Amino acid sequence: MDSVRKICGRCGQAFACQQHSVEGCHCSLYNLRPELSKALAEKYTDCLCGECLAELTQNDTLNDNNDDQAISSGMA
Repeated sequence: MDSVRKICGRCGQAFACQQHSVEGCHCSLYNLRPELSKALAEKYTDCLCGECLAELTQNDTLNDNNDDQAISSGMA
């Protein structure tokens, strides 16, 4: 399947989303905790780029105006 050009809602970077292919989707490369995944779905209306997903997975945080808020603290 063809990829879809999207703009990351978190950083504004353009990226190619392969939402129609589980094997090709970069989202499947990251293991997000269910709580973080839920918080991301509530905060953003569409896919995020691989760089943001990697950062969020590593830091396990949401970035809001450069002020990271830990999901586990319930502040997001």
